[in-house]
Amino acid sequence: MRENELFELDHLQQYVVRKELFEVGEEEIIEFTKQAVAKGKLPLNHMAAIETDKLYNEIKILKSNYTLSIEGKEKKNFEFDELKIEETTLIAQLDDRYDDKQIVVCYSKQKSFTKHVVEAWFKHLFVTASGEEINTVFLIRERKTPFVFKTGIVSQAEAKTILKELVTYFKQGHKEALPFLPSWSCKSYLDEKKFEKTLESELKYNEYAMLLDEEGYFEPSQLNKTLFNNLAKLVFDKYANELTKEDLDGAKN
Repeated sequence: MRENELFELDHLQQYVVRKELFEVGEEEIIEFTKQAVAKGKLPLNHMAAIETDKLYNEIKILKSNYTLSIEGKEKKNFEFDELKIEETTLIAQLDDRYDDKQIVVCYSKQKSFTKHVVEAWFKHLFVTASGEEINTVFLIRERKTPFVFKTGIVSQAEAKTILKELVTYFKQGHKEALPFLPSWSCKSYLDEKKFEKTLESELKYNEYAMLLDEEGYFEPSQLNKTLFNNLAKLVFDKYANELTKEDLDGAKN
């Protein structure tokens, strides 16, 4: 008997198990479950199998889309992981490349699409600015089809310009709070309704947001909407029209 019995998994523990199951074939699930129980990652007895089956079923579409995306492709390595933007050196973690595709996998629900697609977009900008002509395939749990940043969505020069501006804003953000969350809008301008709803949620648990709110930072007369629009344009403008209703639903909550 383990000293601290695990009766159910919290969200973080579920995320970890899903990520590990992503690498497991159906014929390996029983052995995976045994090992996970031994390591304290799953509840004991029959609850372990129930939990494993539930989490595995949640990523079936994700695994299927991954398999289809790399089918017939050869795994390769990027020959770079650094990019110089003026005086700043950017370093990226680039793992999954198959011929002309860069694969970015997210194990979260589709309702958080607008939050996680930003990572894929930044990676696409990075490789494009480095001179690679490549498609970046973003896969997220529950989404029935991959979301693809195609070669040519931005040129090498455009990618460098966007990254240069983002770096400038990143540095500015170390000096002052920048009015931007992906959930506030999925377009190149502030969506007032989404902003109000998501801010209400943020103020329930985000202590930094609470502090800013006390200082009147989010008041309509104080909020720098022009700055938000500039950031949103850099993050969403090139692909906003490709987002589906299901991708946007999470940003409405």
